[in-house]
Amino acid sequence: MRNLGTGEPLATGTRMASADQVIYHDAAHPTALVLPVTYMEGV
Repeated sequence: MRNLGTGEPLATGTRMASADQVIYHDAAHPTALVLPVTYMEGV
């Protein structure tokens, strides 16, 4: 999937829009990255 930043449906959207991303690194703006953990049998 992709996110073109326009609000159009993810799978069929055709217009693109630029977006600014801001990442804060301080105590006033705590951040967490949550990753799924899966079990793969036989690995």
